[in-house]
Amino acid sequence: MLGAPACRYPHARMRVSLAVVASAAIMLAATSAHADDLQTCVRSAEQAQSERRQHRLLSAREQVMTCVRVTCPSLIRADCGRWLEELDTVIPTLAVRATSPTGDDVSASVEIDGQRIDVRSGAAVRVDPGSHVIVVKADGYERAERRVMVTEGERGRVISVPLTSVVKVAPALPRTPEEPSPDTGLKPPSPLVYVLAGVGLVSLGSFTYFGLTGKSDASQLRSGCNINGTCTQSDVDDVKTKYLVADVSLGIGIVSLGVAAVLWWQQQSR
Repeated sequence: MLGAPACRYPHARMRVSLAVVASAAIMLAATSAHADDLQTCVRSAEQAQSERRQHRLLSAREQVMTCVRVTCPSLIRADCGRWLEELDTVIPTLAVRATSPTGDDVSASVEIDGQRIDVRSGAAVRVDPGSHVIVVKADGYERAERRVMVTEGERGRVISVPLTSVVKVAPALPRTPEEPSPDTGLKPPSPLVYVLAGVGLVSLGSFTYFGLTGKSDASQLRSGCNINGTCTQSDVDDVKTKYLVADVSLGIGIVSLGVAAVLWWQQQSR
C-alpha cells in the first residue's frame, strides 16, 4: 500500500524533473553569458591600456567605451571611467579652414590621412598625436596639401589652408594663314645710306640754286656795268662766291650719293 501513491502520480514527478532541468539550463546560460561579458570587459580594458601606451588614443577610447558599460564589473567599470576622462583630456582636436587668396573662407572637402571629415559645422575633430596629412579640394582652386604635427593635449587647433585659384586659359583662336609677302631679294638700306643719300640730294639742290643765280648775276654784269666799266669788285666777288658754292655743293652731292650707292651695293651683296 505504501508504493501505491508513487505509481498513482507519475506525471507529477516528471513535471518536477523537467522544471529542475529547465532551471539548471537557464542558470547555466546566464552564467555563460555573464562569463562572456566579463571576458569582453577584461579584454577591452587590457586593450585600452595597450593602445594608450602606443599613443593610439582614438583606438584606446573605443576600447574604453566598451568596458564602461553597466554589464562590466564595478571595479573594471570604475577604472575605465577614469581612463575615459583622461583620454578626453589628452586626445588632440583640430579644425581645418580653407581660405581663398584674398583670405575669405572657402567651402571645401577636407581629408585627414585619406579619411574625409565633415567641416561644415566648424567643429574640431579628434586625431591621434603625431604627423597628419591634410588634403583640401574646392571647385575653382588647385588641390592643396599640408602636413602638420599634433601633440597630446593640443585642443581646438585651427589649421588654415590657403588655396590657389585655377588660372583658366582662354582657348587660342585659330590663326588665319597669312599670304607670304613677295620676296624681292632686296635688303632694307642701313640708316647711313639714307643719311648720305639725303646729304647728296640737298647738295645737288644747293648746286642748282647757286649755279643758276651765279649765272644770272654774271649775265647781268656783262650786259650792264661791264659795258661802261662801272662794275665793282664786290659785284664780281659775289658772282664768284656763288659759283664756288655751286661747285662745292656739286662735289659734296656726287661724293655723298656715290658713297651711299657703294654702301647699299655692299649690303645687298652680303
